[in-house]
Amino acid sequence: MKILITLVICNCVLGAALSLYLVLIWRKYKEAVAAHGWNPECADPLCRNMWLLCFIPIFGMLYYLVVGETIGILSTTYKDSVDGIVTVSYGSLSFHYSEE
Repeated sequence: MKILITLVICNCVLGAALSLYLVLIWRKYKEAVAAHGWNPECADPLCRNMWLLCFIPIFGMLYYLVVGETIGILSTTYKDSVDGIVTVSYGSLSFHYSEE
């Protein structure tokens, strides 16, 4: 029982840390995303309580990696130069961001 409680507490702490870091990343790069032609309301990783995904084991870390990479790409890439589609790949997994 102690192991289960420890795992739940560690998962909650990790989820909170990932969510907080996403908030900090988004606040830092929000203006750069808008300056490159992207809609910050569509690119917001925290909208519609999406930050709660960080609390799902393993999937939360994958969400964190994809969102962090996507924000980095959006803040340095002009929307017109990539036809409004950004792809983030990890091995054979590919995730696409589009504002259409």
